[in-house]
Amino acid sequence: SPTSIAGVYAVMIETGLNKTDTGKLILTACFVCDLGTVAALGVLFANYNVLLVLFAVTTVIVLVFFTRVLKSVVRLFGHAVSEPEVKFVFLMLFLLGGLAAAAKSAAVLAAYLLGLVAAGAFPKDPRMIGRIRGTAFSLCTSFVFTRAGTLFVLQSVNKGFVRVFLLVSLTLVAMGVSWYL
Repeated sequence: SPTSIAGVYAVMIETGLNKTDTGKLILTACFVCDLGTVAALGVLFANYNVLLVLFAVTTVIVLVFFTRVLKSVVRLFGHAVSEPEVKFVFLMLFLLGGLAAAAKSAAVLAAYLLGLVAAGAFPKDPRMIGRIRGTAFSLCTSFVFTRAGTLFVLQSVNKGFVRVFLLVSLTLVAMGVSWYL
């Protein structure tokens, strides 16, 4: 699910469709669907323990203060060559990702929520958007796809071929209907 937003986002940005009403609607739909999928899977498959509570509390604290602290980092350091604002964003992502991994929870959920909270700060700073986008697509996407590939089990697809086929077909039909509307 999270890879669909990466693919759709890349195509939208490259073609400029992200600036159209339809493009914005498609990006919003992908984001909401992926966020819902990640949240549902996180709840279903979470390892409920003390580390999960620590992860949840830390995530809430980071989300509450993230935008204000990010604006302060930009105000204090500006856009230095060392890119402290980009390092700060990735520090928060890695902090939450590390806690999520320790708690055996979905780190992607924290990344989605952090992006949602940061949406108010990023549009005002196109330079930072470009730097984070460049870093994320050139570095992080490779790790996501590599990790996803290691989790792929061909025997599971063979066993559940009919279900996989039906789900993919349903997704394609839904995409076609939403595009038509």
